[in-house]
Amino acid sequence: MAPTPTPSSTPKPAMARLALRRPLKMLDFSGLGEVVKFIIGPQKTKFLVHKHFACDASPVLKAAFNGSFVEGQTQTYTLEEITEDVFALFSRFIYTQTLEGDLGGKVKAHQAGQNLWKLWVLAEKLLIPRLQNQVIDRIEATRDEFNVIFPYSVKYVWENTASDSPLRRLFIRHCAWVVDGSWFRSHPEELPHEALIEICSLLREEVKFTDGNAGIRKMVSDFYVKED
Repeated sequence: MAPTPTPSSTPKPAMARLALRRPLKMLDFSGLGEVVKFIIGPQKTKFLVHKHFACDASPVLKAAFNGSFVEGQTQTYTLEEITEDVFALFSRFIYTQTLEGDLGGKVKAHQAGQNLWKLWVLAEKLLIPRLQNQVIDRIEATRDEFNVIFPYSVKYVWENTASDSPLRRLFIRHCAWVVDGSWFRSHPEELPHEALIEICSLLREEVKFTDGNAGIRKMVSDFYVKED
């Protein structure tokens, strides 16, 4: 059974987010023309998407479908590492340029969170920064609405992103400031060693005593052992 989402240690009201992005483009639905095929997941499920929208959304797909390599010759692109649900979200974006819509509600919040993390990784692979930013907004909106986050995805994030990834930085802040402390004790296997180092580094940088030595002296009795 899939683990339940982890509640935030303190509820957080919805926050207004500043989207420093270009305005959405007007989509052209005239003359849609030919379709291209995507092979998705280990089951190799086939999806058909209009080539115009796929190429317009991603420079990677545009180069692939219009090039001389196998994708261009077959008009087929394989994404075995993602699920059908993730590709459904991707398709929603390339046709509408948004991720607006129901992600399953609180009952499915955990799975929705996993899908969003994976969608961000896919968007990075396909060079779609607008989609990456919308994913971040949906992750935070889900956290605000349902008071849950998704620490079970940490291994996937670390295995599929670079060390300076914005997604890692968001995840580290979730772990440092939002995840309840008991989760770390009950799920130590979920956190890669590198993630723990990043969490400790973040806490050291963002929570500092004005005088560290004075802070330790103030709490020194906390480290005493009981005397007979």
